[in-house]
Amino acid sequence: MSLAPKPADKLHSVPDEEPGLHGRGNTETTGMSGISTGVGLISGINFADLIDRLIAVEQRPVQDLQSRVSELDTQRTAFVELSAKLLAIKNAALTFARPSFFRQFNAASSNDNILQAVAGETAVPGNYTFRVRSLVASHALISRGFADRDRTPVGTGTIVIDAAGSLVRRGTDLDSLRGGAGVRRGVISITDRSGAEAHIDLTTALTVQDVLDAINQATGIRVRAFATGVDDGHGTGDRIVIEDLSGGSGPLIVGDVGGGFTAQDLGIAGTVSGSRLDGTDLVRLADTTPLSMLNDGNGVGRLRNGSDLVFTTDLGEFSVSLSGNLALQTQTDLRALNHGGGVRLGVIRITTKDGNTGEVDLTGARTVQDVLDAINNAGLSVRATVVTSSGESFLQVSDTSNAPTIDPDNPPLLKIEDVSGFAAADLGLAGEGDVLAGRNVYGIETVGDVIRAINFAPDNTGLVEASISPDGNGLVIRALGLGNTVTVTAGTDTSGQASTAIDDLGLTGAQNVTTFRTRNLLAGLNTVLLRSLRGGSGIGLGVIRLTDRSGTTSTIDLTSAQTLQDVIDLINQDGTTALRASINEAGTGLVLRDDSGGLGAIVVEDVSGSAAADLGLAGIHTDPTDNTVRGGNLQMQYLSRQTRIEDLNDGRGVALGTFQITDSAGNVHVIDLSTARIETLGDVIDTINRRTPDTLTARINDTGDGILIEDTSGGSGTLSIEDRDGGRTAQDLRIAGTAREGETVIDGSFETRIEIGASDTLDEIARKINDSAAPVSASVIQGGEGLTPFSLTLTSQRSGRRGELAVETPGLDLGLTTLTKAQDAVLTIGGTTDTPPRLVTSSNNTVEDVIPGVTLDLQNAGDEPVTISVTQDLDGIVEGIQTFVDAYNEALDTIDQSTRFNSETFERGPLFGDPTVNLIRTRLVRLASRALDSGDPAVAHLFDVGLRLREGNRLQFDEEKFREAYQASPDAVQELFTREDTGFSAVLQDTLDEMTRNFDGLLARKDSQLADQQKLLNERIDAMNVLIEAKRSRLEAQFVALESALAGLQAQQNALNTLAQLSGGQGG
Repeated sequence: MSLAPKPADKLHSVPDEEPGLHGRGNTETTGMSGISTGVGLISGINFADLIDRLIAVEQRPVQDLQSRVSELDTQRTAFVELSAKLLAIKNAALTFARPSFFRQFNAASSNDNILQAVAGETAVPGNYTFRVRSLVASHALISRGFADRDRTPVGTGTIVIDAAGSLVRRGTDLDSLRGGAGVRRGVISITDRSGAEAHIDLTTALTVQDVLDAINQATGIRVRAFATGVDDGHGTGDRIVIEDLSGGSGPLIVGDVGGGFTAQDLGIAGTVSGSRLDGTDLVRLADTTPLSMLNDGNGVGRLRNGSDLVFTTDLGEFSVSLSGNLALQTQTDLRALNHGGGVRLGVIRITTKDGNTGEVDLTGARTVQDVLDAINNAGLSVRATVVTSSGESFLQVSDTSNAPTIDPDNPPLLKIEDVSGFAAADLGLAGEGDVLAGRNVYGIETVGDVIRAINFAPDNTGLVEASISPDGNGLVIRALGLGNTVTVTAGTDTSGQASTAIDDLGLTGAQNVTTFRTRNLLAGLNTVLLRSLRGGSGIGLGVIRLTDRSGTTSTIDLTSAQTLQDVIDLINQDGTTALRASINEAGTGLVLRDDSGGLGAIVVEDVSGSAAADLGLAGIHTDPTDNTVRGGNLQMQYLSRQTRIEDLNDGRGVALGTFQITDSAGNVHVIDLSTARIETLGDVIDTINRRTPDTLTARINDTGDGILIEDTSGGSGTLSIEDRDGGRTAQDLRIAGTAREGETVIDGSFETRIEIGASDTLDEIARKINDSAAPVSASVIQGGEGLTPFSLTLTSQRSGRRGELAVETPGLDLGLTTLTKAQDAVLTIGGTTDTPPRLVTSSNNTVEDVIPGVTLDLQNAGDEPVTISVTQDLDGIVEGIQTFVDAYNEALDTIDQSTRFNSETFERGPLFGDPTVNLIRTRLVRLASRALDSGDPAVAHLFDVGLRLREGNRLQFDEEKFREAYQASPDAVQELFTREDTGFSAVLQDTLDEMTRNFDGLLARKDSQLADQQKLLNERIDAMNVLIEAKRSRLEAQFVALESALAGLQAQQNALNTLAQLSGGQGG
């Protein structure tokens, strides 16, 4: 608060000590007597001095009042200083009002050159050992050399840049293998058939490709490792194959080193007498497999309301909703709750706020509705409902007893507890509160949730059973009952929109079947599903015919293929022709390489189906200088209706706001995404379609990498989209702009296409790339002194594996090769001879919460173990408390100074004897000595933690005693200061607020009182000054009249004298 004098206060200064020096004694006065200087010309009297002395006597009461005003000013200034000192106490105490103040930690590294750390308030003390295996690296490409950078055109063509999601060359995460059980990292040994052995360290391997690369690059042995999913007579399932190349006759052996489990978890541990070891199947669904992993990460489409799947059997029909909205599905079987954990039924006890208690028997409950009915019909003043909010569904019980609140600090509470069983706990209702809202108990998030939604559907009375297929790659639907068959169709929502779940779960072909096995829902190792290609349209499988340059022809059946790797393996395993299939350099499509040495044409054609055409390979390729058939971009779908908005734009998401679409007929449609529940691209699409039902259609585009807006209004104008109100929603969705001439669509593809003209040089190409929306930085470098020293480099702006680029240059001969491989930062934590270290990855060199509350900054990679020691920072706590003690004592010093009295000189402080100051002193002293509530009787006063009042009521801080108390009972010490309402900080803040609060605080009221006194005194001074000035004027008027009278008398005397002189002259 401010205690400065109010602007309206009128302050009067004390007059000069010499009463005669008021500037009036020398004032020129015009009258009958002429001009005067304060002394009468006739009388000779010094009237100015006489009047000033008379007025000075009158002004003595005014001077007394002015002295009092000055004293009040001094008091108000003293209160301002005291207020500042109290605020200093308050500010110092605010630091330990927060629990975080008592959770200050230090993190020290044993080698700052490798690893540094910063600890936050949630840190946990301890020592942690790390090894920094690698730092993050951004994907970078470099072109072939060119003679100059700014003179010679490079050629005409297109540069196509896309995100890592568009790549068909993928490394399967080791953690996703074995149904999510993953692989325990360690060292494996391989002995080839010649007897040579190598130890291969897979401690930091992240993907199956990392494993294959490590094995294939191992020195000392001659083996080849690859992944396959084709049943080729050697093995089945998605597996790793180790093939001996040594030519020896001994066994091929793969095992773990040091008691590890890596080879075992990879399915390759074992000994074979032949030259090939096929591992076990590593890819399979599990109950816990997230739906978001299915279909190459494109997930499963679900409606928010209505039914997603309809099962029609010969014995009856039922529908299944996959929304997870329990509020709309209260007939859900209790066995489906808690992701299949169900509810352990029993008896619960409910105590209402008015004190009534009743028991509710839930042992016979079978559905959520049964639970609701049992509670609501128990005769208690409660109401049970199901609430679905932000994608979570939970039971909620509210009290309807209207019990009065007698003690606001201890209001009556509703209580639910288990008497037998664990129903209250499993439903998340056990506890007490104003309203009891359980935890999220139902959702459709995993494969197991889908299976339970089908098997426990309300009307599925033994009609259909769903399960994971024996090979683990898909689902099986089985009609139950003799002769029963089932047909699965798509459900619809209330608006008639059909669910895509039937296709996403591979159930489209389930028509009048007894047993139906879906297609694979997971891709194999290091590959993608064929259904994800061509923007999600998939590949039309069939039989293809290949002819190599030597004229050799082979027919290959691809109808069994489900992944792109299956296609590659089936072609390469044929062996009839000299054609070999592989992924292209850009990682976006297939290439066929001819090794026959012939001169004829390479011919690829479809015998049945459209696989060759869909893969971009069909045709007659006659160029004798090119032995490669390039299939082009397969347009891997990586965005779907299920893609979360927050994952777009490299995790930056989309700024949800307002944009407008103007169709070709001139209609303007305003789309506001800021008020709707927008979580996925499907939500965006549905919002647009609801608001533009007749003239526009939004959907996922044909390339599966963005939203397509199609104009169906039939107008002659141009379709355009722009953001409103300074937002960037349309821009973030990549749909801002205008349709191309002659087109009625805007394609929000996240792919960037850059057209290169016939005159563009390297510098111009780099400029065009940098000016585009691609997350790439382009530059031209000079790499040598040869004939072609200049090269174009492309560097991803996104670090780590997520920033890997897919770059194609159709028509351009840039000769791009990898300069730097995209790499995540990798570090390991812990690890013993019995347990492998935990592997941690990050897309940047800053890693958070590997240790709770600690941020790690990776500086350099190395094998040296680095220990991070996290300790409590008591020094910072001690420093903060000492700051408070200093502020407290300074306030008391200020009070003592302002209330001082010297008995010898009788000198007094400006606030001597003031009751307000004495009250403040008393309250401060009581604060430091009062009992507090920490929850621990041993820590109930400040002196228990080293804060004690000493001479002069000054606080003294015993640092050692505080440290001892904190080490013994850290939680109690924290509570002593921070407990809500009753902790020292809360009590102190309340007390200081009463003193320093604006308008109605103690000091504010005191200042107002002093200001009012000043105002009254100044009004009295003004009134007295008016009277004094009137008296002065009256005296001055009397002086002028006297002088005038004397002047008149003098004139008469002079006249008489003149007459006398004249008379005397005549007589003589």
